[in-house]
Amino acid sequence: MDRSKEDALWRAIVENYGERADIDASTPDGAGAAAVSTADVPDTADPSGDTATDTVESTPAEDAGADAPASDGADHEAARAAEAARREQEFEAQHEVPERFVPPEPPPLPYVPPSRLLAWCLMVGGPVLLLLSLVLDFWLPGIIQLLAVAGFVGGFVYLVIRMPRDPRDPWDDGARV
Repeated sequence: MDRSKEDALWRAIVENYGERADIDASTPDGAGAAAVSTADVPDTADPSGDTATDTVESTPAEDAGADAPASDGADHEAARAAEAARREQEFEAQHEVPERFVPPEPPPLPYVPPSRLLAWCLMVGGPVLLLLSLVLDFWLPGIIQLLAVAGFVGGFVYLVIRMPRDPRDPWDDGARV
């Protein structure tokens, strides 16, 4: 293909940018192709076979004024708005979202034996009581301090003794679905 024909084809593409292409239904692949005729593109080659490099090119505005009637672009904007509204309706119809997801009721919390609950309360409560007395600067009698420390140690020992002895399944990572 000559350089001038290629330039003319590109110029035609740029001038018609944004316009709808005419689809030719008689193409062999059945998908249709844009009907672009090389007869519509002006030939800028000299009769001698040399390409014309010094030709004066017209601007797209001049070509549009000469070929097409003057238009303010309102019909083009209306067509774009109608196409956008149609696409939005299609999208909403295809991707319909349910009203609201309501999760199922969670299972009840597991039963904790009272002895284990007491051990946890002593293990956490003893140090909290001692820290509060230190931060708030109030004096605790010696027996309460001794009971707080003994509660912490006793709760910890009880929880360690009640731990299961048999090994866990090595492939169980604890995840539940």
